[in-house]
Amino acid sequence: MPLRALVCLVVLLVAAPAAAERPDWRGLVEGWVSDFNSERATVTLSLDGLELAEESDEAALLVFDAIKLSYGRTGLARSGPGSLALALDEAGLIAFGPAELESPITALKAPGEIPVTLAFSLERLTGLYDPERRLLRELDVELAEIEGSRGEEVPLLAKRLAVQGTLTPGERGRYDQEALVTAQGLTIRAPDSDVGLDRLVLRLETDEADADAMLAWGERLQATERGEGRPPLPPLTALWRKSFGSLLLAGLWAKDKEGQDIFWLEDLRMETGLERGSALDRLSLTFLLEGANLDFQDSADPKLSKAAGVMPQAWRLPLVVEDVPSDALGDLLQDLAAGSSRKKGPVIHPDGKVDFEPFFQALRQAGSRLLIDRLLIAGPAGSLEGGGEVTLDRRHPLGLVGDASFLLGGIKEAEEALKKSQDPDAAKVAFILSTFLKGLGQAEVSDQGEIVYRYDLEFGSDGSSLLNGLPLDSLLGR
Repeated sequence: MPLRALVCLVVLLVAAPAAAERPDWRGLVEGWVSDFNSERATVTLSLDGLELAEESDEAALLVFDAIKLSYGRTGLARSGPGSLALALDEAGLIAFGPAELESPITALKAPGEIPVTLAFSLERLTGLYDPERRLLRELDVELAEIEGSRGEEVPLLAKRLAVQGTLTPGERGRYDQEALVTAQGLTIRAPDSDVGLDRLVLRLETDEADADAMLAWGERLQATERGEGRPPLPPLTALWRKSFGSLLLAGLWAKDKEGQDIFWLEDLRMETGLERGSALDRLSLTFLLEGANLDFQDSADPKLSKAAGVMPQAWRLPLVVEDVPSDALGDLLQDLAAGSSRKKGPVIHPDGKVDFEPFFQALRQAGSRLLIDRLLIAGPAGSLEGGGEVTLDRRHPLGLVGDASFLLGGIKEAEEALKKSQDPDAAKVAFILSTFLKGLGQAEVSDQGEIVYRYDLEFGSDGSSLLNGLPLDSLLGR
């Protein structure tokens, strides 16, 4: 979920009045709307024709003619009519849903412009609201047959989209959160090609989250992005104890306008994590990217088709960075939002390029550790696997202290594939590179009987750099 949408959702749901013996059902909904509008300067929400169709001590049915959202100076989004059922359970929580909403939703940025329309079928909308804590405890939304259009163009199609979330109150006003977003049959139509996927799964989890701190952090970062100064950010370590996210893309494809394949990717996974470190001002970052069965063989793009024999078909790129200074990472994110520079952030040059060296310098000063566990890049014409653990240390010429080990296989197969290349200059350069890599590596036989080349790297605290026990400078002819 985009940060701006998340901030709006939190503001909408955290400030409703507490329920009495018989709730003021209409006043409850109007209170949500009023609190939402009081917190937003450029967005206004309204419910046209809000009426109480049914009411009792335990339940009510509210109907409305339209949901309107005004944004910017002239923007307006409008839905069709709908209804929302509310009920009070034994614990005093307010359950909402089922709901009905007539499609489509139409958005117009300014009078006279082509409207953007989102058509869909609302399959499900239910949730659970805690009026005492003023928190949304559960949310479950599902849309089907989604079609996004702008005039005659239909750039977005999806068979199904579902969002589920739960929030569990904990100690000291903190909460555990889980969210799951799934999509099926997604297609995005670009001017020159169509991109789509069979299935998307996005999962987010946070432990001991501070909702107020997260809201303040997001609002201040947005203020920086809007050029309203640089308000101080709450420390990242204060937002939560642990956060985790994962993304799965299955059946990712691209076709040209004639319907010819450009590429096909069976499986792509990404995982990210942010965890409070052993010290109060330190964080641990994790990142993992995995993919399988990347196919360019029948690509309509001749360049991609030629590369099919040497492109990786499977990869695993794992990364852990420990003891990251919280303030340095916060400054980095705020600098990127502001497009300016600070002591512990990137310098944005006039040509648009970003220099991250000041941030890495902060990592080296903090002695941050970099771990790579079971790296793998494999294709029809070669493979690379290995890992290592190093500490970022400014005393070493390369800024690293530690060791790493890698195995390179399939060089013979790669050379055979290069001989068949239709680009002789590229084949010549690649052949020189493979010869150079064989010379640097230590040949051995793998368990599968394949000749592989080992590269054991050591970076000493005394400033030394060794490859397979020999000084790296001498091997490189320095």
